Amino acid sequence: MWDEDKRSWHGGGDDLWRAKNPPDAILAYYLKTAATDVVKIQAVDANGKIVREFDGPRTAGIHRVLWDLKSTGGERIAPGSYTFRLAANGRISVASIDVTADPNRK
Repeated sequence: MWDEDKRSWHGGGDDLWRAKNPPDAILAYYLKTAATDVVKIQAVDANGKIVREFDGPRTAGIHRVLWDLKSTGGERIAPGSYTFRLAANGRISVASIDVTADPNRK
């Protein structure tokens, strides 16, 4: 955030804006038309194992699905390469993400 302070002309972002950190991973997708069936989203590890599965919104438009980087069992996933698989309207789309270790966590 940029705040134009008329007295000193500087940015005051950190002093004026504080918010919760965003979710760990966000998958955004667009449906031109409403899905005729369930929109299924899978987070898959490098070995092909499904670590988490979501049902996404079925309406037409832009959607965001948040993933807290936890498995179905609630454990935090290990750093590595993961793939999102999105199945909607008879099509499958794939996107990859790399999860890295938090340098502030020991």
